[in-house]
Parts: sequence; C-alpha cells; structure tokens
Amino acid sequence: MDHSVSPVLHRAKKERSLLSSVGTAVAATAVFLPCMAFLLTFFAYQSNDPGRLIPTFAYIAALTSSLFCGFLCARLRGKQGLLCGLLSGLCMVVLFLIALLVFSGSGELRAAKVLFTDIPVFLFTVLGGMIGGTKRAPKRRRVRR
Repeated sequence: MDHSVSPVLHRAKKERSLLSSVGTAVAATAVFLPCMAFLLTFFAYQSNDPGRLIPTFAYIAALTSSLFCGFLCARLRGKQGLLCGLLSGLCMVVLFLIALLVFSGSGELRAAKVLFTDIPVFLFTVLGGMIGGTKRAPKRRRVRR
C-alpha cells in the first residue's frame, strides 16, 4: 500500500481559500498594527517633542501594517495577488471606518480623515497584495557541455 499523497491532493492542501487567506491576514494585521504603533510611539517619546511625531508615526504604522496585510494575504493564497490585495484592503478600510466611528467621540465621519487615511490604506494593501502575489521566474539551469 502506497502512503504517498497524490499531486492533486498535495496541491489542494497547499492552496488556501481566498476568504481564509483574507481572514488570517487581517487577524495577523490586527496584532501587527498595535505592535508597530507601540514601537514607533516608543521612538517618538525618545525625542524632545513626542506630540508632534506621534500622529505621523501612527500614520506610518497604519500604512506599514496595510502593506503587510496585503502581502501576507497574497503569500498565504499563493496566487491572485491583486484580488487578495483588493479584498484584504476592503476589510482593512471597513475596520478603519469602524474604528473611526467608535473612537471619534462624535460618531461622525470627516471627509478629510477618510480621504487621507482610508484611501492610502486601501492602496497600500493592494500594493502589498501585488508584491506578495508575484512569483520569481524559476532559474534555468545551464547545461554544461
């Protein structure tokens, strides 16, 4: 009796569903973003005027984590990087909008905040998906003569 896995089953086991990849990437980003924000806030407090640096560092943390989200989603999926970036970017924008509504106090969406945070977050997530979805061409072996 042969216990080896057929190539079809092995390939199916390696590929993840699109929703599973998006969910895992968004969950990992939910851990990555606060860690990145904490690290950058720590660096901001080492300066003379941390209040001036913290908003900029928070923005950098949001963009870095959205790039990470798209990249991770595409890598987990193994293909369709653009689609992974689009779906994970949409999830990230929805989460940022929910956070904006919850933590804004007044419960209103300001067009400037949405324009300058959510659109770049979406674009960086799509960029991360495109970067993560690209595969290097296999190296061709030279035949020695």
